[in-house]
Amino acid sequence: MPDELIDSERLAEIRAALALVPAPPWHWRGDTYSGPFLATVQGGWRLVMGFRRLGMQGAQPAFPAATPNGVFVYEAKRQMVPRTDYDTKTFCDIDNPVARWMRDSAQFVAELLADRNALARELADSRDRTLAAKQEAQKAQDLADSRYEEWEKTQAALDRLHMRILRDLPGDASEVPQPDDPYWARVLDDLVGFAGDVVRSVEVNPVEG
Repeated sequence: MPDELIDSERLAEIRAALALVPAPPWHWRGDTYSGPFLATVQGGWRLVMGFRRLGMQGAQPAFPAATPNGVFVYEAKRQMVPRTDYDTKTFCDIDNPVARWMRDSAQFVAELLADRNALARELADSRDRTLAAKQEAQKAQDLADSRYEEWEKTQAALDRLHMRILRDLPGDASEVPQPDDPYWARVLDDLVGFAGDVVRSVEVNPVEG
């Protein structure tokens, strides 16, 4: 498997973060009087993020937060994480699942897309290897078929020669044929010719060991 795949701990972290926020899909709603807000269609347009006044002309995000008495919407300044102990008016994070999800979701998506791309590359490579193996297997099958056809032709020639020998043998098995006997001279010529055909066939189509 590719080395760049997300490990199980990171995947569990992403799933846990997603489980803490309202279920998607999310949609922007609002009007020109009260302004926009972000809500989920799950559970009857539940608030994901809204805005509250900050000062005379400003605004700040507001997020729903679970409490022992239910879910309430709190301004970001009431959920902020101070930058340091001695600077409590400057914050570096918002202690809310939706705020953290908005902070981290781009990174989550980037990692998941990289994960998907790595798997797609691995799948493509696997398909290429499978196709190459099939092509090699087909070549081997074609070569085996060719060799089998050659074997059948050779076997048929041997069978014909064998039948000819049996047909033309002298009736008296004790009779020893002479070298100058025309029958045996013809048989010898056939054997020499057959051997030459076999040698030429092997030279043209060598057997791969």
